[in-house]
Amino acid sequence: MGLMSTKIPHMSQLIYFLGTNMKICTECMLEKELGCFTKCRVNKDGLDYLCRQCKSIKNKQQHFKNHEKSLARIRKNYQANAEKRKAYARQYHKDTNTDEQKAKAIERAKKHYWSNRPEGHRTKAQFHTDLKSKAKGRKVVASKYAHKRRLQLEQQTMSAFDEFVFEEALALAILRSSLTSFKWHVDHIVPLNHKTASGLHVAANFQVVPAYWNVRKSNTSMAEYDFS
Repeated sequence: MGLMSTKIPHMSQLIYFLGTNMKICTECMLEKELGCFTKCRVNKDGLDYLCRQCKSIKNKQQHFKNHEKSLARIRKNYQANAEKRKAYARQYHKDTNTDEQKAKAIERAKKHYWSNRPEGHRTKAQFHTDLKSKAKGRKVVASKYAHKRRLQLEQQTMSAFDEFVFEEALALAILRSSLTSFKWHVDHIVPLNHKTASGLHVAANFQVVPAYWNVRKSNTSMAEYDFS
């Protein structure tokens, strides 16, 4: 009686004998999960012999080895399936461009943004609340400053000479604005509102200066202003 021959199973069939969800790659000879293998209808288990990583490396090597032939094949397939690809793209755009899909995409984007935002980043509501409070504070400060300035001007009496010089300074500011490409202001040499001194609304305290310089100077005294 001769010895009974035993057929050694192929590696693609080992999964049926092992009874696990693992498979051995014939290239790297490592045992990997079934998700690491691409589908292949020819094989009995429906999966390729090579894992995805090994197959990608092999495909790249084959592509560079037969570069011109690979490009010709790609161009041929691209031109042959141009209409089919366009029809698929139109249908995909039609199916995914619905209001429901847009809403889901917006929600996903919001969730991703707020889950990956920097630490201490304010929400939209917090940003607008802070903006309103700051704007309100600036408006209050500006109103107080304007009211104080108006009272000071009302309390000070101008002589006929002071009024004449002030009107001439205004006329000069208008003339310079028309002759140059920027505006001019009538400014007080010593500011009306200052920490250490309060200037007077008199002829000796008037000067005609560029508007941008006057705004930059604010209520700084001429002696303290940095001209650099």
